[in-house]
Amino acid sequence: MLTYNIFCDMLYLRFECCEYMTKIAEALPKLTVKQNNCLRFIFDFYESNRFYPSHREIADALEVNTTNMRPYLTPLEKKGYITINDADSSRNIRLTEMALEKIKLMESRRNDD
Repeated sequence: MLTYNIFCDMLYLRFECCEYMTKIAEALPKLTVKQNNCLRFIFDFYESNRFYPSHREIADALEVNTTNMRPYLTPLEKKGYITINDADSSRNIRLTEMALEKIKLMESRRNDD
């Protein structure tokens, strides 16, 4: 049986968690909707395939030309969400810890709705 004290403790922990997530959200650089979609696609692709998508796969998912990928990827790199390692490789994009925090935050907000 759920006692009043346990219930209060649970509410307090939920509040603390929400407060922590709010602080993280304020600290992370803001993203546009398109940048959010790009980041989400990279994460989902990696989660499904266990390797990162190529520039062409990202472009196809976002319905843009591969030559127009820079406006999506450069801001994500500058904001610290991805790293682009070898310019000659097609699978040179890697998610950073900050990206994983952002995605975790986006998931928690999606679950709260």
